[in-house]
Amino acid sequence: MNYVRKIVNKFGGASAMSRALGHNHSTVVRAWLNAGHIHPKHHNKIIQVAFDLSIAGKRHVGLSPMDFLPVDINDPRFEGRHE
Repeated sequence: MNYVRKIVNKFGGASAMSRALGHNHSTVVRAWLNAGHIHPKHHNKIIQVAFDLSIAGKRHVGLSPMDFLPVDINDPRFEGRHE
C-alpha cells in the first residue's frame, strides 16, 4: 500500500477526505490515488485539516509529515539506514 492510500484511509476514504478538504466531489483525491502521489503544495492543508478534525473531536486522523514519505522508514529493508 502506498503512502497516498494510507493517508486517504486515515480520513475514512476518498469521499470523506474530499469533504474534509472542502471538495464537493472526490475527483481530486481519486486522482492522487491513481497517481500514487500528492503534490507537496497540498501537504500543509491536508495536515491542518487532519489536525482540525482531531481538535473538533470529529475524527482522529493521526496524520504527520512523516506520512507523506513515499517509503516506510519502519520497513525492515531500511533497518539501520535512518539512525
